[in-house]
Amino acid sequence: MTTCTRANRRFHETQAFGEVVRFIAELREYAACHAPDFAITANLAYLGNNVSTHGALWGPMWGEHVDFVMFENTYRVPETGPHFLLPRGKFTAWYRLASGFTSRAPAWICPSIMVPRQLAGQARTGYYLQMFLEAYANGGRWGYNWWPGVDDQSRYDATVPARLKDCITFITANREFFEDADTGNDIAILYLDGSISQRVAGHQKYLALAQALAEGGYQYDVIYVGDGTFNPRKLDRDQLTRYKVLLIPEAGDMRDGEADALVSYIRDVGGQVVIYAEAAVAAAAAVGRREDERPLLRFWTDYSDVDRQRILATVDALDCARVTCSDPIVNVIKRANGDALILHLVNYNYDAATDEVQGVRGLSVRLPWPAERAPTCTLLRPGREDRLECATQDGQLLVQVAELDNYGLLLVR
Repeated sequence: MTTCTRANRRFHETQAFGEVVRFIAELREYAACHAPDFAITANLAYLGNNVSTHGALWGPMWGEHVDFVMFENTYRVPETGPHFLLPRGKFTAWYRLASGFTSRAPAWICPSIMVPRQLAGQARTGYYLQMFLEAYANGGRWGYNWWPGVDDQSRYDATVPARLKDCITFITANREFFEDADTGNDIAILYLDGSISQRVAGHQKYLALAQALAEGGYQYDVIYVGDGTFNPRKLDRDQLTRYKVLLIPEAGDMRDGEADALVSYIRDVGGQVVIYAEAAVAAAAAVGRREDERPLLRFWTDYSDVDRQRILATVDALDCARVTCSDPIVNVIKRANGDALILHLVNYNYDAATDEVQGVRGLSVRLPWPAERAPTCTLLRPGREDRLECATQDGQLLVQVAELDNYGLLLVR
């Protein structure tokens, strides 16, 4: 694409974006008078995956202008490849990105129309059930009624297993643990859209970092910062002060204002900044520690354990932010509600051949815990509540889970 063509495309993208934002503002003004509870959403298809092929209007920046994010998605490497099922094909990174928008509202994901077409004729109700559980564990929502069919009932029969009703009842009965919880995390990933949107691999680096951290048990938030064209490019220093470490997957076009906020954060808060960059990126040396970006790029394409461990090694001093399981196929998402820690245990041991999640036995969960506090541990599942054995030693709490099927809600008080 020539420079002239790119500039022309950028001009028309900016014009189109402005028109839609003006329409949204008018819609909000009307709703304020006639329907105060009215909420605005839109299908933000793929949330950044297709910027390199479809242009900037397919970026995540729309999330700042709606009340909650709704989007189709696929887990594809490369973009033209097939949709990956679990355990690789998690949507954790996209739920976390959506939570970084100003509204902080739950994000809704439904499988792109490409997914049901690819899986047409296959029994995948177990898969859809697991994606539903993953969504709620990550503070999101899952649009399960989505499948080719002549009517709603055909789509419902294909994608909604009977067990989903038990899960809905369970989530409703424990609503406070899903809706009224805070993360309380010490780590944040900065999604600097002004840098990420300038490089094809920028978004993939974010996805790789977010997935590797989640699979390693590291608990983190995501902070979205606009690109300066479609949204203000302002990094709020005050927003950073709650975190001990900031991770930046792409900083190739960092601006002075962003760098100044990071320098102030390091100086005044004493926090750490880690930038995954090429050796030539000067911003890393100026505002933080540079780490090699190549493991991120390889992890996204190859998904090797070697590169996962290289990524985790860049934050290995942050064990205080880590919750680990004896079987790494089980991922943990930590939240807090008052004096209770909430650990969502998501078992990704999905067998595509049988469309079932294989249970895990003799699982142990380890997390930081102050020695002076005596904990009680309870595992909640649809139709079950079990008191678990637990013990503290050397600032760690070890919880024993005799068996876990596809999901469990572990409460530590």
